[in-house]
Amino acid sequence: MVPFSKVYCRTASRHSACLCGGMNMETIQDLVHRQPFEPFEIRLSNGEVHQVRHPENVAIAKTRIAIAYPEQDRIVLCSLVHINGIEALQTA
Repeated sequence: MVPFSKVYCRTASRHSACLCGGMNMETIQDLVHRQPFEPFEIRLSNGEVHQVRHPENVAIAKTRIAIAYPEQDRIVLCSLVHINGIEALQTA
């Protein structure tokens, strides 16, 4: 298993840990269920970045992911094919 402090991405040239072929449901589920949970951010092909700060704020389907921002009463739906990378958030 790749250490989570590394970035999961589509291009090995930019980051040291590459999961070629893009993100899949199992990869993201592994990160969400990791104990202890480590917050992470998801980078999309359109440049958007979404943070997952708690495992209960994300729902993963076969081809899409829903990220909830309860404090803003907002939910973002993203297609897994548009995820370019996932990176651990720096914790204080």
